Amino acid sequence: MTSTQNTAQNGHITGAEVNSVLRQHAEQQYAEELAELVKVDTRQRPPNWQLSPWAVRTYLMGGKLDNGFEISPKYIGNPRLMEIAISTLATDRALLLYGVPGTAKCVKHDTLVLDTRTGQRVTIAEACRKHGIELASLQSNYRLHQQEPTDYINSGIKACYRVTTKLGREIEVTINHPFLTIDGWQPLENLHIGDSIAMPRIMPFFGNAMLSDAHVKILAHLIAEGCLSQDVPYYTNVHPDMQHDFSEAVQEAFPELQAHWYPDGRMCSVSGGRRGNKFRNPCTDWLKDIGLMGTKSDNKFVPNIVFSLPKPQIALFLNRLFSGDGFLHLRTTKKQVTIDYASKSKQLIKDVQHLLLRFGINARFRQLNTGHYRLFIHGTGPCRTFLEEIGLLGRKYVEEAREYLSNPDIKANPNVDTIPYQVWDRLESTAITIGSSITTLVKSDRLTATYKMSRASILRGQNISRERLSRLALLVGDTELQNLAQSDIYWDTITSIEPVGEHEVYDLSMAKTHNFVANDFIIHNSWVSEHLSAAIMGDSALLIQGTAGTDENAIRYGWNYARLLVEGPSPAALVVSPMMQAMQDGKLARIEELTRIPSEVQDALITILSEKTLPVPELNTEVQAHKGFNVIATANNRDKGVNELSSALMRRFNTVILPVPDSMDDEINIVERRVASLGRALELPAEKPALEEIRRVVTIFRELRNGVTEDGQTKLKSPGGTLSTAEAISVINNGLAMAGYFGDGELKAADLAAGLTGAIVKDPVQDRVVWLEYLQTVAKEREGWKDLYRACREVL
Repeated sequence: MTSTQNTAQNGHITGAEVNSVLRQHAEQQYAEELAELVKVDTRQRPPNWQLSPWAVRTYLMGGKLDNGFEISPKYIGNPRLMEIAISTLATDRALLLYGVPGTAKCVKHDTLVLDTRTGQRVTIAEACRKHGIELASLQSNYRLHQQEPTDYINSGIKACYRVTTKLGREIEVTINHPFLTIDGWQPLENLHIGDSIAMPRIMPFFGNAMLSDAHVKILAHLIAEGCLSQDVPYYTNVHPDMQHDFSEAVQEAFPELQAHWYPDGRMCSVSGGRRGNKFRNPCTDWLKDIGLMGTKSDNKFVPNIVFSLPKPQIALFLNRLFSGDGFLHLRTTKKQVTIDYASKSKQLIKDVQHLLLRFGINARFRQLNTGHYRLFIHGTGPCRTFLEEIGLLGRKYVEEAREYLSNPDIKANPNVDTIPYQVWDRLESTAITIGSSITTLVKSDRLTATYKMSRASILRGQNISRERLSRLALLVGDTELQNLAQSDIYWDTITSIEPVGEHEVYDLSMAKTHNFVANDFIIHNSWVSEHLSAAIMGDSALLIQGTAGTDENAIRYGWNYARLLVEGPSPAALVVSPMMQAMQDGKLARIEELTRIPSEVQDALITILSEKTLPVPELNTEVQAHKGFNVIATANNRDKGVNELSSALMRRFNTVILPVPDSMDDEINIVERRVASLGRALELPAEKPALEEIRRVVTIFRELRNGVTEDGQTKLKSPGGTLSTAEAISVINNGLAMAGYFGDGELKAADLAAGLTGAIVKDPVQDRVVWLEYLQTVAKEREGWKDLYRACREVL
């Protein structure tokens, strides 16, 4: 529901209309900047534009306004190219932005994503190889929904950083990868320890794999308290219920085997008795097949098959696992129930943490001084969910804890699963909008309160519970905040950001939502053209995502076939495309990755761009474009040759290529400025890099890109990678991390060598030859470069 609809429905302006809490689009995320530009923008505007071309340029390039307000830069490069792009959109010519890759917001190759159709977890690298996966994505109502990626992208090798949160979750991403905060999507470079970022509160996606309950029980028992490093499995437990359950499961799953208990009654083997050397233990073979046999307590894990089980069987698996190595603590005097699980295996603990999230339980991971790892489940709600949906076998106080947690007088801890304190500012804005104040609003919610309330005490930086936010949002009629209070988001806190070197990275394109869940984080993928649409029209949502499967319906229009069959062709049966909507409203339509769309579908744009009309022959009518309509299309240099544009279509676009900077000095200035910004954000313990080191890296990149040395004397071979300015920034930044954490704090050639090699050598055969040749013929002979030559040769 749009803010306009909210206004009409509620009869007054809501806070969501003025200030959205979470922003899915650039015009919402940078609403304050756009509003400030509107205030000072007195220049002439083209029809239907919300800002003048000058203000759009300022929004993109950044700068300080006359009133002192700072506009953050959205594009780093030649401002003249942005001026050309903006001017094009003020005419009747469509704009085609050709970009050089290298600024992608990516995650490390081994990052896990959940296929919501099967419950299986795969690495993002595997997902990009196989395709055909469905992921959880956060919608505009802050609920997770299943969605297929529209593109799978290998972005090469880049410097990565590990982000760790208070729950103990970890993800490794590039420095400019956005995370969702209460103030919108923010790149990692702008985040700090202590900031709150969005995590999924629940991942309710399960599979339908076939496995008997007996097999599930055996797996859980042996992972928790089994010995799997011998010839046959052994199991240890002294509780009669657990012993009986395990013995019964072995008999059911493997009729030819038995749980043979030793005389002390503490341990048993899973074997078939004396059957000779030729007898193969089917339980041992099965455990080998799923990779568990031979593991020890410090490297156990949850087998892949478990993640694909239906919900009842995952609950059964967790039940037996926690019944073995779990703990239930009932402290009635403190009015507290906690559940935890311990293991020597970090991988096992991480796997269990994810499985609990399927039930909406956000367990906290911690490493103990003993070297063990432990999961903690805190809070009335999570503990109640665990005992009701998972349970424990053979443990004391289970019924007492369940009865205690079901007592309506026991209130949930308001300090668990809260909304970040910044939402108070949004509430205050909403209250002011309806002619109230934050103190009046809070007093209305707490009529019985006897203590004095002031604005300062309310806005002092305390997080707010979901229940309270829901009540306050209801009082002011703010649908956006009500959705936030009931969202699928858990707000976790960043506890560390640390460099982890250069790695192969990938990204996935998600149409409309531009985000997906990976490693149980909600992460973002985004596009440059969004900022142009946001600044010019205040609406960047009219998007067509180009893929090999994009058809003409996505560009022209479609039909509601149920209505079409009943009524025949009619306006009510017509499904309006983003392109048609933009024509009707006089707005900008965005087409991302145009060259990935099949050529015959691309040509559907010719009539739209030349005649500014969209014929609808089935209704004997046409849609005529209103003033302000235009099209921004983007394409990537790496996609050249995929689906080349026809000459007829190319003539209808004004093409702007966004290259690396023209001059050496420009590129050095950009790298120096960005490295300084990133260094401050990450608080790297290194000195400011010497300009000479930046110049050397930029020189290498420019010479290899251009295929000739700067003096024009020596021709060079070029590697397969792009060697963009963004990659040069990553190389310097990674070198600073090396110098700060493993050196003396001063950036040297040895700190840069690995990053340089990783950025240049993408193909281990051909690119390695190119790099070696450059080192021998250029670096070795260049005055003052001997240290860099030796350091890079050592890496190779």
